[in-house]
Amino acid sequence: MQKNGYDREGAVRRANSVRSSDKRMLILGRGSQVLGYTGIKKQADKYPINVDSSHCAHILWVGVHPDFRHKGFGLRLVLACDNIALDWERQGICLNCREKIIPFYASNRYTIVGSYIDEEKIRFVMVKDIK
Repeated sequence: MQKNGYDREGAVRRANSVRSSDKRMLILGRGSQVLGYTGIKKQADKYPINVDSSHCAHILWVGVHPDFRHKGFGLRLVLACDNIALDWERQGICLNCREKIIPFYASNRYTIVGSYIDEEKIRFVMVKDIK
């Protein structure tokens, strides 16, 4: 079994957490090995800051196995979320992330629209227009 939920059982647990017609989970794999996964839902979260996210889908998480980072797999997952959001007729995608992840999303056309404190940690809200 692999650590950090990048095994088949971990991916299935994540998939079960998004079972809904308004949520999707994408798993990128090779054989039985999970390289990465992402979750997206049709309606963005309400943030504790003034952000209009009513037109956005919401990325729940993006995870890429440490052995496969910096090889374009995260980008493939994020771009696949664009297509899902467009199928849902959303005009943008919102997410919240830690500071160290900002460069990844910024390189994929996301911009910071605010920040807030959650459990004593700063979270950055980022948005990407996909219209």
